[in-house]
Amino acid sequence: MWDDDPDRQESVEYVLGATAHLLAQMGDQQAALLLEDVERLDIEFEQRGLMEKNPWAGDDSLSPKSSSVYYFDVEPYLKPRFTPQVLERIFPVMRSLAKRTYLPEPEFLDTRLALPSIDTKTWRESLRHQYASADVTNSARKERLDPQSPVADGLTFTNAEELAVYDALVRLQAATLEDRTFAISPLPGTRIRAGNVWTPDFLLIGNGRAMLIEVDGPHHSQAQRRADDDMRDAQWRRCGVQVRRVPVEYTRAERASELRAWLKVEVKDGLGFGR
Repeated sequence: MWDDDPDRQESVEYVLGATAHLLAQMGDQQAALLLEDVERLDIEFEQRGLMEKNPWAGDDSLSPKSSSVYYFDVEPYLKPRFTPQVLERIFPVMRSLAKRTYLPEPEFLDTRLALPSIDTKTWRESLRHQYASADVTNSARKERLDPQSPVADGLTFTNAEELAVYDALVRLQAATLEDRTFAISPLPGTRIRAGNVWTPDFLLIGNGRAMLIEVDGPHHSQAQRRADDDMRDAQWRRCGVQVRRVPVEYTRAERASELRAWLKVEVKDGLGFGR
């Protein structure tokens, strides 16, 4: 409801991010990591059964109150993980931050399904492609809903930059020895202990090891995004999985040789082929 007020929407996003960071600092990593996957925090006013004195009546009669409800917009797989117990832990932290940023004080905290991003002209074709085609085999969820997503070898990619990394990985894979090679899994949906399901850009498996490769755009250099990346990387390390982040600039056609050289070094080290 605050889309027409950029400053208000920035405050709402701040409250969401600050709540996640405070919960992490308080030791509640489960709640913090769940908040990281919230697509949007929105504020609505609706009747939730509370009553208030009717200011227009001359007596003490009561009328339904319009209560402030903070909604987490989430994907369907996340909604059941925001249990009443989790919301109870998040609520006081978020309420305190909302008051300090002059937002309406939340009276209720709830979740709802995020609106999917679709092309109104091609959504039927996209839906059939997602659920009826045997060609698209990787488990990317929201990425497959975009009919413009590039596809190679029956695998879907979020953008051309990921496809460039995939092409370079395929070249590197082809150059490996038969008994010292690796498998490439783009956009694998993966559940971690905290209950989050994340979709890293690439999962590589080889030599009895696993590693992740993420393609980082310019927004990853921002302080909050960098902190979020560090939090995710720490979760992966607890699973024994190293994360290597390739700058998106390496995916430009004129830097293809640099990208291949970077991948050769990082994959060799990450999967322990040089040890």
